Amino acid sequence: MNVNAWTFSRATLCLCLFLAPALGQRPEHFEFVDQPRLIECEGGPCFRITLNALDRNGNPVSLPVSADEAKDMFQVTESERGEIPVFHVRDLSGQGGKRSYSVLLLDVSGSMNRPVSEGGPNRLQAAVDAMRIYVGNIREGLDYVAIAPFESHNVVSTIRRSQFVSDQDTLLGALEYLSRRQLRNNHNTALYTAVQEGWRKLLPYQVQGHQVSLVVLTDGENDVQPGDDPGLLKSRAGIRRLSDPESPESSVEVQISTVTIGFGDEGGADFDPEALQDLAWPSASNYRHATDRRGLNRIFENAWKRLADRLQITLGQVRARRDYLAGKSILLRVRFEKDGSSVSSRGETEWVPPAIGTPVFEDELDAAELDDFLKCSDCVIHEVSIHLLRLLVLLTLGLILAGFWFGLPRLMWPASYAPSRFPAPTVSASSPLPGMASPAMPSQPHWTPPSGGQHVPYPQTPTPTPPNPQFSGSPAAAAPVRPQVRVPSSAPGTQTRIVGPSQVGKRPSHTGVRRSDDRTVLESPPDGGSNRRS
Repeated sequence: MNVNAWTFSRATLCLCLFLAPALGQRPEHFEFVDQPRLIECEGGPCFRITLNALDRNGNPVSLPVSADEAKDMFQVTESERGEIPVFHVRDLSGQGGKRSYSVLLLDVSGSMNRPVSEGGPNRLQAAVDAMRIYVGNIREGLDYVAIAPFESHNVVSTIRRSQFVSDQDTLLGALEYLSRRQLRNNHNTALYTAVQEGWRKLLPYQVQGHQVSLVVLTDGENDVQPGDDPGLLKSRAGIRRLSDPESPESSVEVQISTVTIGFGDEGGADFDPEALQDLAWPSASNYRHATDRRGLNRIFENAWKRLADRLQITLGQVRARRDYLAGKSILLRVRFEKDGSSVSSRGETEWVPPAIGTPVFEDELDAAELDDFLKCSDCVIHEVSIHLLRLLVLLTLGLILAGFWFGLPRLMWPASYAPSRFPAPTVSASSPLPGMASPAMPSQPHWTPPSGGQHVPYPQTPTPTPPNPQFSGSPAAAAPVRPQVRVPSSAPGTQTRIVGPSQVGKRPSHTGVRRSDDRTVLESPPDGGSNRRS
């Protein structure tokens, strides 16, 4: 090989070695590391999502653009509303002064006394060395780590007594002390109880909005025998449901980033890969296994990056009001597009509302988020005025009642409301029936009383005789009617009055009565004096 060919080959090799890390920095998918948090956005409900951008090997990578540019490239979709605008993206690699809390659970059962390789350190020493890499990356005052060993004795009390420390020297001293621990072969592995207590220790910090992570390393499976602590979990069924100490009847579903590490031969009987995959969260990709010290060191380096290199996305309002979220779960999916290529999240992250009542806000916008929110015109859902809404409800109810009142009877009895085809003829009382002559009424005779005071009987008016129902066709004899008469008065100063038949024989209190033959005369004195009979 000549010099020029050797020089070209060497340059090509150097270029490939230089570009290899850059090529591996392209994100292949997103992974959610925390449950969505309900944030108050000018009175409306928004969500804040935290995730990792991972390459094809599951290693955290950074986005190829700045956070300010990335907010226009992210798309978040929700099943009911569709696409929700993203108005703020934050790179948490610097974390902007926000704290992180992590718990390192280390199995110190008797099996950890086995050597990693022939003539090499045991598994406990290799695990402590790998943890030093994790502790060496923390930033004092921002990142807090608690180291808790566990086996099958004093499991709960040991984990609860562990303290979060942000000083590297203190943490490295604790690891050094742990590496000299004398391991006992008769100590078993209470894996499930240790993991549950680790979640319980981190849960209050997650509720406060801090970044949290649990890392657990074991070389065995969950093994609880007689003589171990009472009450240790023997099954992982329901392990993620943690009861509230202040309210034992209620519980919460744990969604804490959990990295599980199996140390030893995965195909052998050292540990249970299926159980570790089930304990890992948010997906089984957070489960790793190592057979040597080098692989274990890479896993702890990766675990630290998953905690530190995170992205935080803040979405616009998902509903107009917070009470609209009561009893409704929200499923969110994330997508990132740049230059025609796209990266999506694996699956969806779910926000679960409280079982009863209206959900409460978990946090509010900070200054940077509020500034971007006010610039976003599509981030606010404008709701119809509550007064107009009430008016529309009343009008709707009125139309429904009117439909029942006027429309329902017409549906039930249509014949009663259908117009008649041939209207029935109407006959008035004044018009005769067809074919009959109008009856003529007898004329009333005109009578003028004669002068001279002579008695002249008043002409009688014939009274029609009603038909007798016992005889059809022959009218009955009319009953005699005594006519009224006018009698001239012979007494001076008296007035002549007409007396009807019904008044004959009666003695009114205000008149005098005088009888003469068959004539009856009523006299009324004009001066209002007492009546006398003549």
